[in-house]
Amino acid sequence: MSYRILVLFLLARLAISTFNHNQEFIFSGDLNLDGTAAEITPTGSVKPINAITLKTGQVFYSLPFQFKNSSAGAVHSFSTSFVFSINIPFPFVFKDGISLVISPSKSLPGYMPIHYTQLSNDTKQENISQNIFSIKLGESLTFSRGYEEIDNHVGININGVALIKYSPLGYFTDMNGGFKKLEVTTGETMQVWVEYDGRERELNVTLSPTNVPKPSRPLLSTALDLSLLIFENMYIGISVNDSASFSSHYILGWSFKMNGLAQDFDRSQLAKFAPIEASFRAFGNCACFAELFRNCSWGDEIVIENNRSLGGGIRAE
Repeated sequence: MSYRILVLFLLARLAISTFNHNQEFIFSGDLNLDGTAAEITPTGSVKPINAITLKTGQVFYSLPFQFKNSSAGAVHSFSTSFVFSINIPFPFVFKDGISLVISPSKSLPGYMPIHYTQLSNDTKQENISQNIFSIKLGESLTFSRGYEEIDNHVGININGVALIKYSPLGYFTDMNGGFKKLEVTTGETMQVWVEYDGRERELNVTLSPTNVPKPSRPLLSTALDLSLLIFENMYIGISVNDSASFSSHYILGWSFKMNGLAQDFDRSQLAKFAPIEASFRAFGNCACFAELFRNCSWGDEIVIENNRSLGGGIRAE
């Protein structure tokens, strides 16, 4: 079974990109990942990495950013934002998610497991020795202790297993401050902002659909000193968690800036993706579809046919 991420960086202009390495980037272009990794170079080009077959689709900026002035120094303030859309017709069968990653390496084979463990006083030091920091937006969160499961969440974690803080996925409206839930796999286009204040040592994560302006209240805010986790030079990337071969992940824009706010996008120029119809998603709950998956081994390939004359169909091979 293959895992893919289709990354389409479609910004307002057709120029390759504007880069100021070690300070900021904003990227436009297109990239197709199928169980492999790719890099964005300072010239704005994209190249695949023919190193290792991955369980996740990944894209990284090719050069590291200087997050600290010295190994013992404080982490600089930084800001990044990306626009994404995830299409999974049958999320009740396959769980999925997408993560922003800050890592010492550009390769994360086998990263992003399904189960988390809660960060506690008995967390051993070797559990954070990899120094991988990520913000995950996921379809399902399951704790290995207590077997608690939470659907549609955003989580701040270390090495994919030590969860620092999490929240249900959604946004706070500016009109009345009410909370509106979101589903991450419906195909709806959303934008994420991740902003770290190095002076205050505070991390904010904000989310909203692209038809809603950036909310003034972050979805997730926590006091966090990243100086013990982040090295002087680190890579930044986006990773897609294990999923079904028929799922699709779209990144429509991505920007980053050190010591400032990342450039925003002209949302009117971004590609449009229609959310999966509720009736199509509801079809997955019927007994006949459950029987189909019960009779298929994990080695089988599920093929979704899109034939208008036949009304569409599903078959196992």
